[in-house]
Amino acid sequence: MKRILTLLLCFLILIHQVHPIDAYEDEVPVKKKKKRILQDIPAVDGFDPTDPNLDPNEPLVSIEDYCDCEQNYEPVCGSNGQTYNNKCIFDCENRKMLMANHPGISVVKAYPCEEEAEL
Repeated sequence: MKRILTLLLCFLILIHQVHPIDAYEDEVPVKKKKKRILQDIPAVDGFDPTDPNLDPNEPLVSIEDYCDCEQNYEPVCGSNGQTYNNKCIFDCENRKMLMANHPGISVVKAYPCEEEAEL
């Protein structure tokens, strides 16, 4: 009898691991609305100004609010000869340039502009 109870308990634990009971499984997931950007900008890094998830009632934000980058140091070299601390900061600066009707820039090296890649 003890063996049967042990097997039954193991079976129930296994079933629970494979199909955990979710108290919220009947709830419908809510899509999070994206903030609108101050000006239309070209699709950069997946941003699409025609995205239906953009909320037209959401207040406009500046590009500085949109660019929330971590301060990790993984430098990249831009085609303008300037080193940026990381790709996110580079992308934000590129967006600012595009919004000001300046030509965009691209990453030319995955290390600082003044260094050569270490082999």
